[in-house]
Amino acid sequence: METSQTHENSIKLTSTEDGIHLDGSILWLDSKHTGDISFLSNPQSATSKLDSRVIATEETIRILESFRKKPKALICQYNRPFAIGPLNMELLPSGVGLGGASLWVETNNKKILYAPQLQPQNSETCHHMQVRKADILILSAKTPYNADANISRKREKERLIETIKKMVSANERPQIFCEPYATGPEITKILSEEGINVAVHPNLFRILKVYEAYGSHVGSYIQHSIHRGDYDTLLKPIPQNKQLRRVFPKNPVISIEDNQGPRLDDGLFRKIDERFYIPSSCDGRELKTIVPKIKPREIYIFGPYAKDYVRQLRSLAPVVKALFPRHLPSLF
Repeated sequence: METSQTHENSIKLTSTEDGIHLDGSILWLDSKHTGDISFLSNPQSATSKLDSRVIATEETIRILESFRKKPKALICQYNRPFAIGPLNMELLPSGVGLGGASLWVETNNKKILYAPQLQPQNSETCHHMQVRKADILILSAKTPYNADANISRKREKERLIETIKKMVSANERPQIFCEPYATGPEITKILSEEGINVAVHPNLFRILKVYEAYGSHVGSYIQHSIHRGDYDTLLKPIPQNKQLRRVFPKNPVISIEDNQGPRLDDGLFRKIDERFYIPSSCDGRELKTIVPKIKPREIYIFGPYAKDYVRQLRSLAPVVKALFPRHLPSLF
């Protein structure tokens, strides 16, 4: 099932469980299975099989290919306008990991900015976030509006470094679980710069090699194997099943929480020793400072917390509406 949202003289959008469709065109947004063409905002949006033909950055496609995925792709560079029929488009850096992008579209004398993830805080491992003026702005609301209220991303990184150093000094070898595409490279870099010897899971190792191939400096690291013990801490992707099952009891377990990926729950064999909140993208409070730069006339928000965001952002545009499939109402 699906639902459409529109405003008089506006572009019509249809939200489904498989992305958003720009009605009257072939363009979808972060769809995996449609038969038309879909913009892919980041590698994390394609954790499952991709049937759609996709528009994406070269970096995003290379990360997917490192995991033996071969999407049918139209590869585009940042800030290089291109057109498909009546759609004039351009990819802008979102600031969320290597290859992460927003999509700017002009059609029927309307300018649209699809920005499901934005990160204004520079991680130094990817391009800085860019936004552009648009008539219609499409945002996501996957976490509560003030998900990281009273939490400083900078202070959390400082606290993480301090915690790891204390554990290493105590001859402990902590295992850190994090979102791999954007947060993993950033954490690898900041720990390495502090003189901490970092080993990474093979999946994160593949991602880091793509980062380095595109000139990103992610610090020093080794690929983890059971035959190597010359490291202080081990970085792993958060398991998709959210269960912590195979961690040796002697190793402290650290979870880096992210507002877009899965949360690491206490598993069957042990609890989480420390949690840190270092999100890969900004929350609603930061969005409120970004939106005025875009100057939209209409804002459409999708995701489980869409209505919460609508209440908070309604003063920023004449039209602010939630956009979600009819059978999947927002939580608030």
